Amino acid sequence: MDNQNKKNWQAYPPAQLIVGAMGMLVDDYGMTPREVFELIEAIKRDTWHGLAEMHAENKKGGRVQ
Repeated sequence: MDNQNKKNWQAYPPAQLIVGAMGMLVDDYGMTPREVFELIEAIKRDTWHGLAEMHAENKKGGRVQ
């Protein structure tokens, strides 16, 4: 994904789901925006290596992009 596409996250349905989930954390779970972004940082730390491994596998000829 190039920089232009990163700015247009609305074009990606999975990204829209993430934003919707963020709203649910505020509306349904009473979190503050700061708490939501702290949670996102924790999720990033916990999932980065797995996602990087998936990406490497895809580049080796796994999944077609």
